[in-house]
Amino acid sequence: MSLVSPGSARDAAQQFVAMTFIQPLLKEVRESNDAAAPFAPTQGEKMFGAMLDERIAQDITRASDWDLIKRIESDLLRTGQAIPAPSPQRADMNLPSTLSIEEYA
Repeated sequence: MSLVSPGSARDAAQQFVAMTFIQPLLKEVRESNDAAAPFAPTQGEKMFGAMLDERIAQDITRASDWDLIKRIESDLLRTGQAIPAPSPQRADMNLPSTLSIEEYA
């Protein structure tokens, strides 16, 4: 019997996919913008781009019905274990070292 609720497993799976796959993709797209003024990124966009990437990645995974998310969710429900968080690329992000299912219950 699993102690993990379906809702918390889904949330953890969505967060894992957002952080592992979507955010790095959005970061690459944002950093490859070498447009000339007035279409170039502003100082604010450069400063807060990572935060925007995080939010967009979360919104994408919540709005989509991905098979990968379903698979991770079912694995979490079956095993009832936490999944490791990807290592942050910036040291100042203060992210947990694992995504614990119990934290989302």
